Amino acid sequence: MTISVIIPSYNGSSTIRQCLTSLLSQQRPADEIIVVDSSDDETPGIINSEFPQVRLIRRQQRTSCGMARNIGVDNSSGDIVAFTDTDCIAAPDWLARLEEAYEIFDCQCAVGGVGGPGEESWIAALDRAISFSEQLASGPTRWLKGGIGGGLNLSFRREIYLELGGCADWKYGEDVPLIAEFRRRYGQVLFVPSARVLHISPNDIGKVLAHQYRAGPGFAYARLYNPALAGSLAVRHTCLAPLLPIVKGSRVLVRLLKYDRALLATVLAHFPTFVRALWLWTAGMLAGVREVGEAGGPNE
Repeated sequence: MTISVIIPSYNGSSTIRQCLTSLLSQQRPADEIIVVDSSDDETPGIINSEFPQVRLIRRQQRTSCGMARNIGVDNSSGDIVAFTDTDCIAAPDWLARLEEAYEIFDCQCAVGGVGGPGEESWIAALDRAISFSEQLASGPTRWLKGGIGGGLNLSFRREIYLELGGCADWKYGEDVPLIAEFRRRYGQVLFVPSARVLHISPNDIGKVLAHQYRAGPGFAYARLYNPALAGSLAVRHTCLAPLLPIVKGSRVLVRLLKYDRALLATVLAHFPTFVRALWLWTAGMLAGVREVGEAGGPNE
């Protein structure tokens, strides 16, 4: 079994060294590492000068994460394609755990866990709790009946990814329709919490709140184009939007209670900020609904 690691990249110069260093230090080495980059900062120069083992595919115009992943897969040769992002640090056994899961469970798609670096502040931890509570890096390996794994720690058998048509070329939420279509055709996704990446969340509260606002449109985009997804009713009938922070917040807290009580304590200690972030996420969702309505589609 061979594994290709694919990273979409846009202006990731502040974290790309940590990301690539972690990938080149894997217990089970990647068979190839491909970065699809459309940055206008020094990221491509860092890769070329400091990481010659990494294959850089340079794009002159900004490329969406979804399209970058598709380009990476088209240019890959691995049996498995594993995705992460420039703001992630892969645990030393990340690829070993993924490979083991594919061998033992004979799965077609596996989602890994998301943790935080050891020096993580409460601000970064709060952002991670809201954004990635579906991928807490604890608990047993299990089949996901619901929930959606994120592209920062996602893998497929390469032929399955190509058969599904890859990620959507959207500004936000590009991996959601891919996973939904996988579930429709193949059933449940395997969740492997021990196959961890550590997400480098911002330490600035303003940046965290802005990140949550930007995350909201992805929720709207996916549900406007796939009404079967949970939460579609509130997106299509925006008078129900005030319920979303309550529903989302409750689900986050329940997951933390079950799988990460230390992170739960952090969220509860800063509960007003948690609530504010959820409301900004909802405002971002409503902005996404308006944007799709005005543009006529997520690609416009």
